[in-house]
Amino acid sequence: MSKPMGDATVVDTARKPVQTPLATWLQVARDEYGKGFASQVMELLRLSRGAGKLQPAEYFMYHLFEDARLSSADKEQFVGVNFVKALDQVTMRNAWTVLAADKPTLTSLWVGLNVPVPETQAIFHPFRSMGGAAPLRNWQQVEKFLTREARYPLFAKPAESVNSLGAVSIESCDASRGVLMLQDGREFEIQALLEGLKPAAEGGYLFQSRMEPHPEMAPILGEGKLGTCRVQVLIDDDGPYLNRATLRIPTGTNVADNLWRKGNMLAALDPETGALTRVVGGETTMYDPIERHPETGAEFATHRFPEWDAVREATLAAASGLPNCKIQGWDVALTVNGPALVELEGNGGHPQMVQLAQGQGLLEGRYAKLVETARRVALEDKGKVKKARNKRIKAALAELRPTESQTQSLHTPLAARPDAPPDP
Repeated sequence: MSKPMGDATVVDTARKPVQTPLATWLQVARDEYGKGFASQVMELLRLSRGAGKLQPAEYFMYHLFEDARLSSADKEQFVGVNFVKALDQVTMRNAWTVLAADKPTLTSLWVGLNVPVPETQAIFHPFRSMGGAAPLRNWQQVEKFLTREARYPLFAKPAESVNSLGAVSIESCDASRGVLMLQDGREFEIQALLEGLKPAAEGGYLFQSRMEPHPEMAPILGEGKLGTCRVQVLIDDDGPYLNRATLRIPTGTNVADNLWRKGNMLAALDPETGALTRVVGGETTMYDPIERHPETGAEFATHRFPEWDAVREATLAAASGLPNCKIQGWDVALTVNGPALVELEGNGGHPQMVQLAQGQGLLEGRYAKLVETARRVALEDKGKVKKARNKRIKAALAELRPTESQTQSLHTPLAARPDAPPDP
């Protein structure tokens, strides 16, 4: 068996983020953009206390020190991860957002709604099943599936995971040697690969047919590579609305297209036309704008997402099936067979993806209105709960008060009471 190329780890079970020290950021903002230390700190404090709840790292990541590009009002539209957490916990958390995190159930729902999704060949779980997918109850059955029954190439991912952690793309199997070949060129003995999957398999694994990318995506993504587009859909009183769209661009031998993987990029798309309007990436968290694909040489500004109307139509149709999931983040891939909906973030997902690519904050337009409406409803509901609780307390206290007859009885001499005992 050939030796595994590079890192011998089969799958990534933890992120390997690259952090830029705050001291470096402070220096860059002062020396390259002319913003003094005191001005940076003052603005950072103001935005951290503002509606967006920005953290220091987020302030620098979004280049909010660029006064020539962003006005004070523009900067206040950026939201941080703490903003999303508060929104999720206080105003947006419901059964639909919980359902969005359950890949097997959500995939089954999509199939029932006739939404285009990747084919799931098998599911590994002690007792869960999916329609049309082979149930694998133990690792012996997984090995049998991989060596005798699977149709390659395969993409395997945990049923309960995010950020592509635990994902692996399997090109083929040589059962005679007991070896699996991965898409990145590495080879592993089957048992070694299974051992690599186990740390991420607590909630189960899905084994899906690997999708073939649309040929017109090659200049943007690279030959044979599949990148997903994060389509943010808002559900308000006017129905589903496609608010923002961001394309993930994988590079090198990365198994997935998430930005935290070295070399990957993000492209902002025009929500109406699918045109690429801005691309960012880099080896650090400074994320500079990029004009050409480092591998294909394609000039990003001259390209648009193929079959964008079909992507819009499929995403909006799927979004309408979850009417109470107010901010949705769909991951959509364009394949040779058209768009396929891969995953859903029930709270819209991390704001970094959308804001970083577009260089524009989320807290504006229909997004801001939806958030404000959700907060108002939450406050009204909180008030109703408090009012009902006070009403119950008053009723309980009323039951403890003595009646008029009981009050009179308490003030009547014992001998004068009808129920008084006879004198001895």
